[in-house]
Amino acid sequence: MSCTFATQKNSGGAFFKPGDHSADLALMIEPKNVLENQRNEYQGDVTFRDVVVADITVFRNSQNIETQSPFEVIRDGKIDKTALVSEAREHVGTGVPMLVTVGKKPGKNYYVFNFDVPADRVTAVAGYYTNREAALAEATANAPSFD
Repeated sequence: MSCTFATQKNSGGAFFKPGDHSADLALMIEPKNVLENQRNEYQGDVTFRDVVVADITVFRNSQNIETQSPFEVIRDGKIDKTALVSEAREHVGTGVPMLVTVGKKPGKNYYVFNFDVPADRVTAVAGYYTNREAALAEATANAPSFD
């Protein structure tokens, strides 16, 4: 019998880089929790900021939208940009995912979430979400309860 073990420390999810996702057609963000006052060091300056941990489902292109299949899912992604954190933290614990795109605020040099997602994308991502939740419910329906 063989057994596989972790050979390195798992440092958690990757940091969400909004610039890498500004051309994505839709992002489904499921905020899980807020890590408050996290140490951040940049160019020798130390600051403390809040970080939202979320699962982020990326629909990068029209094929992802048409087939209702994401380009990637970032598990436990860390959102640390102040404007994005303030939006995402409001959705922690609601059980309702955010459906957004991300881009720079006009005339500003920082990223914001845009909740004005075209209807065809909303429909496609809703289909993906509904199918995912149904598959999860089916997969866990006969699992034993440990209560």
